[in-house]
Amino acid sequence: QLCSDHTGWYLPRQKQLMQAYIDGSYGGNLEPSGAHRYYWSATTRSSDTTNAWTTNLSNGYTYPNAKTNTGSIRCVR
Repeated sequence: QLCSDHTGWYLPRQKQLMQAYIDGSYGGNLEPSGAHRYYWSATTRSSDTTNAWTTNLSNGYTYPNAKTNTGSIRCVR
């Protein structure tokens, strides 16, 4: 909902967040070095729809997280 408040912006899928990590977002380009924040993706976990995938752009770790938890988002377009 926060991303859709801005024309053309959306919450990325889990694969898009992983690609951001692979492309070097962790090196201080998009994520401060050592921040270790998990960013929500728009991808629901298929084996448990109460979870969505989150990705840490500092180390590339992807983890399912309960949708009721708080966390950071990074909108893309």
